[in-house]
Amino acid sequence: MINMKEKTRDTSEQELAEIECVLQAHFTEEFKAFILEHNGCSVERNIIRISENEDNALRYFLDVKDIPACLSSLQDDYTQKHYFPFAEGECGAFFLMKKQGDPGIYYYDPDYMGQDAMTKLSDEWQGFLDKIQPETTDLSEADQQALSKAVVWVRPGFLESLDKKYLIKK
Repeated sequence: MINMKEKTRDTSEQELAEIECVLQAHFTEEFKAFILEHNGCSVERNIIRISENEDNALRYFLDVKDIPACLSSLQDDYTQKHYFPFAEGECGAFFLMKKQGDPGIYYYDPDYMGQDAMTKLSDEWQGFLDKIQPETTDLSEADQQALSKAVVWVRPGFLESLDKKYLIKK
């Protein structure tokens, strides 16, 4: 499994129960334990195999208080009714769980609608966590270090529009 960065804030079992009620969902015990320890954390550079022809990366796990608001990011009624997002991927993708029943983990591709947008990744929480792998590169360690210290110019107005989750250094 990949390293999780520091959680954004503490949460409680009471808050989890309140969010379950708002979502009309049932959180698994494994998911609750994970959120209590890692609420809102980001992860180091990673890759998740979605299918034979598709990969994505997990940017961060949602803060549990933000889950209800993120439902509107799911672009169709079917998905909003039956699933909830718990993590954000690259390019508007989300990682979801069903609100009731099947505790499986799903990938949501925003380029599609309904069931076509969904790919089941795992039947259970730990199986999903095991799919998060470090991103590999063919660059030498020296080249990686040089790139990590690279400085680029970005139009100032653009910086203001970026999500704080990117942790931009000026």
